[in-house]
Amino acid sequence: MRKISRLIVLCSIIGVVIFCGLNVLNADEQQVHKKKYKIAYVMEKNIWIMNDDGSEKKQITKTNDVSILWGWSDDNKKLLYGTGKTEIDPGGNLIKGYKLWILKIDESSVIRIAEGFEVWNAKYINDNTIFFENKDESIWEVNINANQPEKLLGSTFLMPELSPDKKKMVCLEIPIIDVDYDLDDPVPPNKIYICDVKGVSKKLLYNDHKIMHPQWLTNDTIIFSKAIFKGEYDFIKNELFSINVYTKTKQSLVIKNFLPNHGTISPGLDKIAANWMGKGLGVGNLKTKIGKKIINNLVEEFIWSFDNERIVYISDKGEIWIIDWEGKNPKKLADKGKYPYCSK
Repeated sequence: MRKISRLIVLCSIIGVVIFCGLNVLNADEQQVHKKKYKIAYVMEKNIWIMNDDGSEKKQITKTNDVSILWGWSDDNKKLLYGTGKTEIDPGGNLIKGYKLWILKIDESSVIRIAEGFEVWNAKYINDNTIFFENKDESIWEVNINANQPEKLLGSTFLMPELSPDKKKMVCLEIPIIDVDYDLDDPVPPNKIYICDVKGVSKKLLYNDHKIMHPQWLTNDTIIFSKAIFKGEYDFIKNELFSINVYTKTKQSLVIKNFLPNHGTISPGLDKIAANWMGKGLGVGNLKTKIGKKIINNLVEEFIWSFDNERIVYISDKGEIWIIDWEGKNPKKLADKGKYPYCSK
């Protein structure tokens, strides 16, 4: 049961939103949104790169085996991706994961890393360091030069998030629930921990079986979502909360006209985007506490760009689009693709 619910959560997280500078036709807008980024994405099992206005599309792999893309290195010279496919057994356990690779774009060469591991999720921490989740759902760190993975966290934890100053991590622990779990028994709580970057010196911050998706708002503050139910099983909505990592003071984070669903904070730490309850995409301003729905149709994936101003998303038709965070200047970039990521 836990594995299945976790799979749904991670798949929703995989979803991708990138804010990129859009090179538009209007001369005034060109001054605001100059071409600054490349967007990498997967199409027909290969990696492609295009400009942030959709021009100069270029296929950069020809292996026909790329399954998922996890983003750019900080120096914009490498891409992290996976090949193969995942398999889930009837009990919801991951029995086969991806192989992990680094693509050096300028050299058109690839490096196999964490050989012997089958990976479920991965992300760059810096140019040379990667966190990945093994098929047993344990969290590992690997330096791509030494290529010797080191275990950070056990299989009850989701992928951790580094603080803005990169000195500590927040991690969510979800207890293992057996498939024969009795629904009349109490549900073990999820737990939010703060720890150092090696996964040790853990400090329990908060626990509740309805909490999800902790993220850093500042070096001192975490935000997370909590599911609100009527009775035991009738889900109503998600609510956002903030908590101070030192005092453990918790506060409700209310954003007017914003319905959160495990939102993702922008790189500038001042906005949050989330799938709208039902369908569509909403953005909330964390400073003004005002939000709005910016896309009405179903959004399959989304991620913020690193200029903090734009969102790249996958439409319900499988197209790649870009839009300002305020909902202005939508533009279709590609007729199809998935896992888009913007260079930094």
